[in-house]
Amino acid sequence: MAEKVFRVVQTAKSLPGLRNALNQLATRHGQVIDRLIPGPARHSKKMHRMLTMKIAGAHDHGYKVVCKHGFEMQEVYVVTKASRERLQYGLDDVSGKFYFMKLEGQRIPPPPSA
Repeated sequence: MAEKVFRVVQTAKSLPGLRNALNQLATRHGQVIDRLIPGPARHSKKMHRMLTMKIAGAHDHGYKVVCKHGFEMQEVYVVTKASRERLQYGLDDVSGKFYFMKLEGQRIPPPPSA
């Protein structure tokens, strides 16, 4: 699964760090995701110092995830049968949110149940 996702993201112009984050999402949380479809990169009005990933909306077969870094943003459609909470946990894991929580001495929440 990880090789296929990496090839899909490799062809499109993508944000710095997004390829690596999607590759990690597919390998670490592969049981959650069926397919990743990256959209084109666009300009963002607001500056984001680190890669942020959040769920923007739900669709019939999955969720739309908005990824932002610097002054650019990119939408990725995630085809999944998993719950919104479980997908958000995976996004927080690969975007570095849990790493910064660990550095600040905060407890990392346990993964949501299936």
